[in-house]
Amino acid sequence: HPAIKTSELELNKDSIRLDYGENCLSSPAQLHASIVESYLRQNISVSETNAEQSIANFAASRFGLENVKSNSIALGNGVAPIFAAILETIADCNEKIIMPSGAYGHFVAACNFFNTEHVFAKTSDRDRFKITPQQLDDTLSLSGAHWLYLNAPIVNPTGALYSNGELSDLMDVLQQHKCGLILDTIFSGLEFNKKHSQIRLDKFLTSDEGKTVPFVIMGGVSKELAAGGFRFGWAISSSESLLNNIRNRQGSQPHSTARYAARKIYQALSEPSHPIHQTLDNQRDILKDRSSRLVSLLEGMGWEVVPPEGGLFVCASPKKYLEQLQKSNGSQGSLNLTLAADKIADQIFTSTGLLLNNATWTGLPSHIRFVVSIDEADFERALGKLRDFDANWQCHTQ
Repeated sequence: HPAIKTSELELNKDSIRLDYGENCLSSPAQLHASIVESYLRQNISVSETNAEQSIANFAASRFGLENVKSNSIALGNGVAPIFAAILETIADCNEKIIMPSGAYGHFVAACNFFNTEHVFAKTSDRDRFKITPQQLDDTLSLSGAHWLYLNAPIVNPTGALYSNGELSDLMDVLQQHKCGLILDTIFSGLEFNKKHSQIRLDKFLTSDEGKTVPFVIMGGVSKELAAGGFRFGWAISSSESLLNNIRNRQGSQPHSTARYAARKIYQALSEPSHPIHQTLDNQRDILKDRSSRLVSLLEGMGWEVVPPEGGLFVCASPKKYLEQLQKSNGSQGSLNLTLAADKIADQIFTSTGLLLNNATWTGLPSHIRFVVSIDEADFERALGKLRDFDANWQCHTQ
């Protein structure tokens, strides 16, 4: 799968990774303190490692999920092993999952690895590649799928944002088709507009008629808190059997030190007046500013950008270059936009050292992903290298 092919490329000191979807900005001091304290403390009680209760409180404050019980939460060493356990369970049950086109490349690769049957729901640039109720209804009617995977409220790779209303409309369709929801919230908290960081999932997962959407909600600290090395994830579900599978199919569970640190971190995130929120507000400003600068640069060079509303990335199509390639191609027929965009991404890497996620990786026709949450000096260098590439661009059709 193209999501893992970057491991084959030769990188050097001049390479800049704009393909690595981790948050490499400064982590909050509270995160460091919680992790250090978890190692220094001795005779930690069982209640002090009860991360589930803090996560339940966080789910209430961030997602409006009231009255989540500790036994409705499963833990994991990151979101990836949790999702792997879910895919294995779906495969063993001979069920099928829907992936909106443009879903995170590594998760699509995981479906292939576990032989989990999946279908793509075609999305459109006019909707910022977010799945619409009509597209979901059409895909469910044709496929009879059992689960929808949704990266929300912030979407990877585009940085688009699902509103409460959009999520509500999707839930209505899922209820009609008795289809479950796998909601990946890992980029929650990275919305550029802070008021969008709180959504009300409780309204969508229940109804006045008592109908519910089977669901599992995944989350973790790595993206929002720039804690890529702290592998801790959680899942909240309405299905006891699915939770048991998530727990039993993972090779290991988080160590008591990780659980202790996670309890402290989620406790802080649940308190509106906690100092951690000032750090996260500053991070939000940095990401918004960098995204704005990159969007301005790309648009000035003839790229067509999906305007991000949050996240760690910008997604754009090299429209000017593609049009020149098409013109140069002449009578040889229409370009394969995805392959042409992949070639442009390769040219950018070989000529400048900027490593990007190409269009095959994003799953979006001709759209390439740029990660902005990198070292500040590298970000400035990356902008300069993009200018150099544009100034030296030559239209090759070979």
